[in-house]
Amino acid sequence: MVDLLDNIIPSTLDIYAILFCSGSYDEYIESIFQIWTFALRWKQHNYNKAPLAFLSDVFYWENIKHPFAEVIKLFLVNFNDYFVENMHSKIRAHTFTNSSTDNIIKQAYLIDERNYNELKDIFQRSKEYLYKPSSLKLLSEKTSLFLLNYFQEIYKNQGKGTLHKKRKKIEYKLVTLGETVDSRCLPTGYSTSKPSSQDTCDHCNKKLNNGEVLMCGHGYHYECYQILEYGCRYCEEYYKREIYSNIKSFLKRLEKGPNILTPEENEGEEILVEENEVIEEVEMNRSQEVHNKLLEHQ
Repeated sequence: MVDLLDNIIPSTLDIYAILFCSGSYDEYIESIFQIWTFALRWKQHNYNKAPLAFLSDVFYWENIKHPFAEVIKLFLVNFNDYFVENMHSKIRAHTFTNSSTDNIIKQAYLIDERNYNELKDIFQRSKEYLYKPSSLKLLSEKTSLFLLNYFQEIYKNQGKGTLHKKRKKIEYKLVTLGETVDSRCLPTGYSTSKPSSQDTCDHCNKKLNNGEVLMCGHGYHYECYQILEYGCRYCEEYYKREIYSNIKSFLKRLEKGPNILTPEENEGEEILVEENEVIEEVEMNRSQEVHNKLLEHQ
């Protein structure tokens, strides 16, 4: 919960609306790295290379003192890909996951030609805000009550969760949610070569009686943490290894030529297809359930 509230939610909500739009360059760069760590932990193969490619460019410009490094710092807000993303959304809505490269390109030309005015209206038309101040106040109060009750339950259930391994896979039971999750939902430390221990120091493996547990989930005695120069070596090595792996995969794709997916990325596409099939099945079942209810009331 601490990781969720301190890292994931602020980064995903603030990176564009606050950091990018306000031109907070240093904070934006830091959040880009955080976003990459989320994609890494959730095994989103199609999203864990773009942030590293962007950071690589930025650090390269700074290293060679290229003028563009200063330009992007001073005018970050002007480098907006909002219109590109909207065009991509249109293309995705009119194509399929198994569409060939040529078909996608042709469809993009058709969308651009036929829907020019429509796209222009989307970007330029001002929209009226749906909620009135009174409605927002009611929603805020309901949200506050929900969160207070929810976090009260979390507080009551502290220490009741159980960590266990199932087929060499780390899982944790969340008592409040009534769910069992894997390492993707846990802090970074559970994805490293040395998973976080519950009550011992992750450096000397002795009882953790006068130390601190870091955000990553690893815990150290104050003396051990000082020996490690105030850094978690397990998580550092984990990120270094994954950065190297991502860059190697990215370069391999570039060397093969355009529009060639690596086996790792194909795996991500297969997962995406499977998820879409599950969603379609759920929607069909729900539609059938609604239909049956209507028949019962006729």
